[in-house]
Amino acid sequence: MTHQYVPSGSVASLLPALAVLCGATVLQADVDVAPVVGMSVSGGSGWSYWLDSDVDGVTGFDPETNYHLYEGGALWAECDVWWDHWVEVDPGLGFGFTVTNNLDVVEEFTLVALVEVPGWSRGTLINASLGGSVTDSNFDGFAELAGSSDGLLTTFLDGTKQLDVGPGITATVRNYGGTSGIGIYNTPVVAGPGSTDGLLEVELSFTLTPGDTAALSGAFVVNYVPAPGALLAFAGFGVARRRRR
Repeated sequence: MTHQYVPSGSVASLLPALAVLCGATVLQADVDVAPVVGMSVSGGSGWSYWLDSDVDGVTGFDPETNYHLYEGGALWAECDVWWDHWVEVDPGLGFGFTVTNNLDVVEEFTLVALVEVPGWSRGTLINASLGGSVTDSNFDGFAELAGSSDGLLTTFLDGTKQLDVGPGITATVRNYGGTSGIGIYNTPVVAGPGSTDGLLEVELSFTLTPGDTAALSGAFVVNYVPAPGALLAFAGFGVARRRRR
């Protein structure tokens, strides 16, 4: 089951991606055609589901930001889940997941989104961001989200772990129907692998109280750079959301 597509790129506007500002010409491996975003949703009690963006959701394109946009949702006995992702042409994987725990016990959720884009062999810069909230959706006066000790978000490139974001996060609500934010987390920009096959993956791991809702969004950007010298040019600019004209 899906809900109506809104071409606003809401996740893309929440958190920063990367911009390489190191000269008039930057070598890129652009994603001209929207790639399929694969997703899995699983629980610690032993259930799991697999989703594909081309089958289970809708896709659009924002020419202002050069983002491919993905949106959809599913209703299951264990949980309801909605997604709102983007893929940047340079490339980057932005994610947005909203999940409601339909069970009557605390569940351990693992949400995964992955996409394959053209590979690269001349150096990479990587960065990740995370933000979100937990809501007392069943109005019992209590809700809690607790991330893993390593990080609520873990990113992978070609199946190899790269970055952990938000270690030991806990967000608690103690009022009826209330919401608690987890803050916004950004990793430093660091040098990634020198070459990649272009498989970007994000994984969210957390526990959630019964009847309540977690909303999490962020980005994993792997910026393809022309040479190691681009690191010096990039370092002074920090993290900024790319906007194309």
